[in-house]
Amino acid sequence: MKLYNILMIYVLFLLSCKSNNINYDRKLEITKNNTIPKEYIGRYTAYIQTEQTSAGMASITYNFEINKVNAYLETQTYHEPIRCNGIFRIINKKDHLELYYDGKNDLCKSAKPNFRIKKEKGKYFIKGIGGELTYLDWQKLKKVK
Repeated sequence: MKLYNILMIYVLFLLSCKSNNINYDRKLEITKNNTIPKEYIGRYTAYIQTEQTSAGMASITYNFEINKVNAYLETQTYHEPIRCNGIFRIINKKDHLELYYDGKNDLCKSAKPNFRIKKEKGKYFIKGIGGELTYLDWQKLKKVK
């Protein structure tokens, strides 16, 4: 019984260390990849239609401003709720940026990125906008400045 207890404590200790390493690696990733490439700095807009309503087609316009430190999102909507506007942390991945909501609305916070932005063949694309039909697909993102 004593050996069993010691073994269980050891296993729990190892699992605790493993989860702490995961958190540490995530913090290290954020610290290492906080430089935003110049090509992404600027203002962007994306328009997406979400669903047909009795008063017309519901839609959301996403306006992003990306600077050296973070991103800011402001949306305009027609028959859609306004949600998750504000500041986003940015993690620079090799081939895209990941945007994580960094505001006060807990419903908008997620362990996964709220948005991903990439540049491909001179054009910008975003993933995470719209409704269930478009949320997982890359959509065109227009750089306006």
